[in-house]
Amino acid sequence: QVTKEYMKKNKKRTMTTLFGIIFMVMLMTCVFVGKDTAVNYLEILASQSQGKWHINAYDVDASQYEKIKELDAVDETAVSVGYDLSVFEQSANPVRPYINLKAYSKENFDWMNMTLVEGRYPENSEEIVLCVDAKNDGADIKIGDEISVDCFKRFLSKSENSKTNTIFPYYNLVLQSGDYVEAPDNFFYFAPEDTDPVEEFVEVREYTGFNATYKVVGFVGRPIYEADSSAAYTAITLQDDGATIDGTFNVSIRFNLSKLDGEYNGIEEIVGGYDNIEFNGILLAFSGNSPDSTISGMVDIMTVFFVVIIIAASVILIYNVFNISFEERSKYLGMLSSVGATGKQKRSSVYYEAFTMLLVALPVGFLVGLGVVKLGMTILKPYMDT
Repeated sequence: QVTKEYMKKNKKRTMTTLFGIIFMVMLMTCVFVGKDTAVNYLEILASQSQGKWHINAYDVDASQYEKIKELDAVDETAVSVGYDLSVFEQSANPVRPYINLKAYSKENFDWMNMTLVEGRYPENSEEIVLCVDAKNDGADIKIGDEISVDCFKRFLSKSENSKTNTIFPYYNLVLQSGDYVEAPDNFFYFAPEDTDPVEEFVEVREYTGFNATYKVVGFVGRPIYEADSSAAYTAITLQDDGATIDGTFNVSIRFNLSKLDGEYNGIEEIVGGYDNIEFNGILLAFSGNSPDSTISGMVDIMTVFFVVIIIAASVILIYNVFNISFEERSKYLGMLSSVGATGKQKRSSVYYEAFTMLLVALPVGFLVGLGVVKLGMTILKPYMDT
């Protein structure tokens, strides 16, 4: 009762202390909740650039895939299989006469940021979705139609008699005399009649023996990996996770980031080196797991910096609040001693005051902190989106 009356009669000191604690809790909430909120939102934005996967591993076989799935840090995996190109008879674009046929696990439609424009996604391995650009370019194709494929790989052959090199700087490709190389992904269409007698190179098709007929069930927006200069439109069917895959395929991986170490848990050793791995560096950077140690270090340093600043500011604030009232507090405790209060009673008085203030300040400070984070994100969101 004495402590309660003391707090009531010293409203200025009590309110100053109370607001000081509220402010401290608000700042700490802003640091931890605000940081996680901003980083998580940045991860969402980053995933719009390349996708929601963390690592793509290429040319993986079945035994390597099993080893990858057994790694402790691997949370989810999805498979994609490339069946190469096929002539697209319905195409109305003379420089895009092919389709590039792929098979995706169900998760990959989401991880690769596929946008369904019309229809639905395939539900079995006899259905496909087609890039909507084909329809927009005038292709004679609609939902419910069937497409027959006879797949092949494209190769560029350079005459042995050629005395010049053919350079494709956009594709980082140099054709030398006698070269016979597979055409890069998104390589433009090179018709037989376009053969340059000076350059002396031609396009050659090597059929893989894979042929099938698919029903078109939907159209999707252009995938992030498809260039508008490509000779082929993307077509995707469903890959049954339980089906046996002959040869090699690609694996998309999402990690449990809390278990991830700096070496990505040996995935590079399983797949034969970093040349067979693609990192979603933008997405990984915001979680401090970028393959670039400098970027990860910057994220960690920024986090530590702001935490130290807030803790220092909070300590200084609380110290000053109590320092201002130290003399008054000393007189109060002395008064209790003069009327016969025991040490236990004096300690109980201090604990009671602290508990009462914290009972109010903690939830209020936390809610105010959430409000500040929400206001800050509302202000920053348009700039972050841009």
